[in-house]
This record gives sequence, C-alpha cells and structure tokens, in this order.
Amino acid sequence: MAEALGVEHLTELSGTDAVWAFFTPLIIFAVFFVLQIVLPARRVTGYVEDRVTGEPRNYRLNGLLVFVIAHIVWAFEIGGLPRDWFYPASTES
Repeated sequence: MAEALGVEHLTELSGTDAVWAFFTPLIIFAVFFVLQIVLPARRVTGYVEDRVTGEPRNYRLNGLLVFVIAHIVWAFEIGGLPRDWFYPASTES
C-alpha cells in the first residue's frame, strides 16, 4: 500500500528520526504559542461581552506578524532544519 502511494520511504525512518517526527508538531505548536505571547500585538475591543462584567472583551492581534516570521524562518532555513524535512523526496527514480 505504501509503495502504491509513493510513501514507502517514510516507513524507513531511523529511531531518532521517528522520535523527532513524533515530537515536531508539538515543538512547532509550542514555538507558535510563545511567539503569540511574546511578540507585540495591536489591542482591539471586540463585540463579545464578558458574562461577568458585561464589558466587551479585548483581543491581541499579532497573527500576521507570527505568520511572516514563520515563513521567514522556513524560507531561509533558520535553525538548520531543511525545508523538505517534513516530507523528504524519495531518493528512488
């Protein structure tokens, strides 16, 4: 089945690569979370009201900045992780 899908090379991971593959989504999520907290954000008043106070909720908007930084890190391979690490091309022709 893997051969028919062209993904048989994904089943040939070393133990270390398999561990990294398992934890990479968690690490990336944690980095995005930290960026959302640390980077400056524009504060806006929303339309949803707090049930306790009746005041509109305030929101921090910095998603576009996080998006741009993530793409810069990916494009220039900052951190030493190659762009094709998530899905390496098969070496077979």
